[in-house]
Amino acid sequence: MPAGAQVAPATPGWLIPYPGASAETKQLSDGVEVSYSAAATPREVISWFRKVFADNGLKFEPMPTGDGYFARVGAPECGLAVSIRARAGHSTVDDPPNTAVRLTCTAKGTVNQGTGNGQVWQAVKDPPVHDTTDAMKKFDKPVYPDAKAAAALKWPSWLVAVDGGRLAVERYSGLLKSSFTAAPPRFATEVFYADLLDAHGYHVNKSPANSAEVFGSWVEGTADPDAELGRKTVIWIKMKPAGKAFQVEITVQ
Repeated sequence: MPAGAQVAPATPGWLIPYPGASAETKQLSDGVEVSYSAAATPREVISWFRKVFADNGLKFEPMPTGDGYFARVGAPECGLAVSIRARAGHSTVDDPPNTAVRLTCTAKGTVNQGTGNGQVWQAVKDPPVHDTTDAMKKFDKPVYPDAKAAAALKWPSWLVAVDGGRLAVERYSGLLKSSFTAAPPRFATEVFYADLLDAHGYHVNKSPANSAEVFGSWVEGTADPDAELGRKTVIWIKMKPAGKAFQVEITVQ
């Protein structure tokens, strides 16, 4: 090694793979990448990581990215980036859960671009800034005759589309609604919103996991009260077939 060259860090010894998973390790120019499949749901993997990091004095706070979750943590040993994503093809009760986990450990102050994690994190951490002040003013006006109820109800800032984009919201008396079209498979949208609601303290109910793709499905979340909204809140995500895609309708009550 040339004089003055920096030694690439190694994954911390305490950061072991999810129980039962077999990890593959790849050496990077500035660190190491570990990837594996966990026989668990993304929520279970996130809960496990939170405990592992907490046991070592670190916080694990993943952010939704549209197709999964991503977290960056500054550990004493190196800069850690963790990607958690449900794999496609496991949509029924007969199929075991399968979650893809990718972890990189790089020298502090660097971002490995080869994995794409740095770019994903930057998009989540620093989303594009759009001047929507005028467009959103109409949503700040109370709707009569139920002005008090409408003024108290607002759209949670974390309730986004599956691609992470902000949603256009329609306001009704005591109800907020938004809709968009999502690409198949349907279960990927179900998993995304179930995990999103669970991560924000909601009690989650879902339609049967083995319901046929040609039929609609739903995810319901209830919180009493919601930490951000400060009131009892019910969120419905309904998915209906729309050709080869799915129409997703979200309501907040």
